[in-house]
Amino acid sequence: MKECEGVFEFEDVTLKNYDNAEKLSDTQIFMLEALNRVPFVLASDETLQNLLNTEYGAGGLRNKQAKQDLKSIGIKIGQRKKIDGVTCSTHVVENEDLFKSALLLITNED
Repeated sequence: MKECEGVFEFEDVTLKNYDNAEKLSDTQIFMLEALNRVPFVLASDETLQNLLNTEYGAGGLRNKQAKQDLKSIGIKIGQRKKIDGVTCSTHVVENEDLFKSALLLITNED
């Protein structure tokens, strides 16, 4: 511990669980494609809600696995954003490196 000045340095290994796009869920793929085009996705987006309900059940993003799946590709959920004076819940890219790595998985599959 003294040799590294009391600091632990961990490398991000999240995407090692995903070696190809087939292991990504439909929700993850939708979010990657959407956030690649626009800076945020509204939490109330109908397509997103349908995918969440289909894959994770009626709880949607209240489901722990759903939260972990999105976080594992660099997406932050529930980010508040003012749009035309109205505060909305959105999902945005939080970790650019993870996001770009996951995006490469789906773009290389095509």
